[in-house]
Order: sequence, then C-alpha cells, then structure tokens
Amino acid sequence: MQNDRKEVKMYSDFKSPYAFLAFDPAFALETKYRVRVKWKPFQLRLKGKGERSQYSEYKVKYSYMDARRWANMRGGLMIRGPLKIFDTTPALIGGLYTEKHGKLREYGNKVFELFFKRELAADEPEAIAPVIENIDLSAQDYRAYLASDGRAEYESPG
Repeated sequence: MQNDRKEVKMYSDFKSPYAFLAFDPAFALETKYRVRVKWKPFQLRLKGKGERSQYSEYKVKYSYMDARRWANMRGGLMIRGPLKIFDTTPALIGGLYTEKHGKLREYGNKVFELFFKRELAADEPEAIAPVIENIDLSAQDYRAYLASDGRAEYESPG
C-alpha cells in the first residue's frame, strides 16, 4: 500500500553533477524500502569563474573529477562541466510540471543527460519545451504552467 510509506524529500538542481548521479538511485529506494521519494526543486546559487577564490576554483575542478569517477562506475555517464552558470528555473519548473503528469524520472534523466553533454540550455524555456514534448507531454501546457502556477509553486517554501 502506497499510503503507509514514509516520504523522503530529495532536493536537487539539474546543474548539479551529484544530483545527476543520485537521481535514479534515490528513486530506486522506493522499490527496496517502504518510502516514497518526493522530488523538490532546489536552485544552487553558484558563483561564476572569476568570482570565486583560487581555492574554490580547485574545489570545482576536483568535484567534477570526482563526479566523473562516479559516473564511470555507473557505466560512463557523460558529465561535462557547463560553460556558464545557468539559472535553471525553467528546467526546475519543467520538473514540477512533469511530476504532476507522472513523468518526472523520464524528464529528469533526459534533462541531466542533455545538460551534462552541453546539449541543453537549462535556462531557456524554448530549450526545455522540446524535452517536454519528447516525453509525450504538451509543450504549450508547460509554457502556460511556467507563466502561471509553475512559478508560484517553484517559489513556495517546503
């Protein structure tokens, strides 16, 4: 019975390589334990190159090396560092939209894959819309949701 499962909240951003690596294993917990994973969008507030200390630059470099090492152990998932800092709000609201339609995992996996191959501008609604369409949901409804309830739901705490 689904109702007696404890809820586990998973906060993530589509620009985090560690969130990418944790996405499927987190949802796999539902099959092994009496839990229900509730995804929550969480925008990482990152400083861009030149805005960080040299020490922080090293942390970024070695964090990506570590993430790639873990990705290789998972069959070689591609993780290329983005060329700029993205405001992933359109992609995160897309996650909320797809979750309402039972397609969050499919959407999330595609967004992560394309983003870390540098094939998706996660900050552009017009780049997110085709991802929505490719999982058989309405890009037009996503755009309407983004312009109305999606923004409010994204910005609400909890």
